[in-house]
Amino acid sequence: MAVAYYQLAVIGSILLTWLIAWRLQNRFSWACPWLPLAVAVAWSIETIELVETLKLTVVQGISIWGSFLVGQIIWKLTNKVSKLEGHLQKGMPHIGSDVIRRLESAAVKNDNYEVIAGHTHSRLLENAIKDATSDLTIGSGWVSDKVVNEKFCDAIRAAVHRGVKVRLIFGHRSPSSSSSSSSSFSESQQRGKDRLAALEKELNTSETADAIMVYDLSRTSDYHFGTHVKILICDQKYGVCGSHNWLSKTFRINPNAEISVKSTSTHFIEALDQEVSNLIRNAKRNIEEQL
Repeated sequence: MAVAYYQLAVIGSILLTWLIAWRLQNRFSWACPWLPLAVAVAWSIETIELVETLKLTVVQGISIWGSFLVGQIIWKLTNKVSKLEGHLQKGMPHIGSDVIRRLESAAVKNDNYEVIAGHTHSRLLENAIKDATSDLTIGSGWVSDKVVNEKFCDAIRAAVHRGVKVRLIFGHRSPSSSSSSSSSFSESQQRGKDRLAALEKELNTSETADAIMVYDLSRTSDYHFGTHVKILICDQKYGVCGSHNWLSKTFRINPNAEISVKSTSTHFIEALDQEVSNLIRNAKRNIEEQL
């Protein structure tokens, strides 16, 4: 029993030394791993000099160097976590602040704008569909059934029945898109496209012709990469432009990854609307040329 308590004392002292060294490493960079290593070496010397049997020497050696290695692994993992936290807390806000400053300076000179981040995009999309009274434009690089689900389709139906004209623009592509996209995302994207196509067919009746226009620019655009626009325009009330893919992003992973600028500036809204019209005009021209 005394041997067991002695081993616990050995293990505890080495792990405690690791903890102390980790606390001191900001002031003394040599503390880790040299301080715990010194304690482990001291215990080893004490073992060789005082322990009489080979069996106990082996047991205590395992206790000494096993606890040293465990402490070293924990120390390395802790350092990795600390570096990651430092990157997120210091690096990312710096990057985000720089992006925000550039977006702010490019958006409008007046104070009629705000920065949208993270989950706020999802709430803003829901409110735009619900509150629109005349026109709604949504531009996204990609589409997926994670966003274009039954709830989304029901909200679009309700908007069209209120008399809202809806334009949905999407379709980013690249030369390696077929090989770089995961099969699960490709399937989700196709299901989203199919739902939009069915919704367009359903809502564009003789009474509500062109109530909803769906443009897949990956097929019709003369731009090499289709479209990568990420915009939202609700009536003439406000426009949003930024990094968020409105028709595919769900924020389940990395919820704070997107930043956009929302503005009520008439000039800002008209500029976005003009760019959308240009994209649609190019798409229609390409369709006519293909016929």
